[in-house]
Amino acid sequence: MGLAMHGKAIIIQVRVLYSDVDQMRWANHGSYHRWFETGRAEYMRKKGLPYKKLEEMGYFMPVTELFCKFIKPIKYDDLINIVAWPSNVKKASMRFEYEILNEANQLKAKGYTQHVCLNREGKIVRMPEELRRILEV
Repeated sequence: MGLAMHGKAIIIQVRVLYSDVDQMRWANHGSYHRWFETGRAEYMRKKGLPYKKLEEMGYFMPVTELFCKFIKPIKYDDLINIVAWPSNVKKASMRFEYEILNEANQLKAKGYTQHVCLNREGKIVRMPEELRRILEV
């Protein structure tokens, strides 16, 4: 489980809504990507550098790669824990790792997103020190 292995992880708890599921009431694959984004955004916010502030500084972190391994179904009204933490921080790129767990801390899905740091002109740039500091904690 990510929480035990990664001390810098944050956990966000959410309830699975109707808009998250398909006709079988199982979470739709697109919901996992949104939950990953929720974990990443909350990680940044809790560390004191929300995306909004990063963008105001003139930096952007687009997703360049996304992977999700679906392990067991998540169903309507389940309470899930989104575990998120940064890894593989480089000069101009970083990766976020994710695990989706149920209330009993059973792994339901895991994955990652890869990001690159861009300036306002869309050029790849070295990430600012403030960002690097919170990612390398």
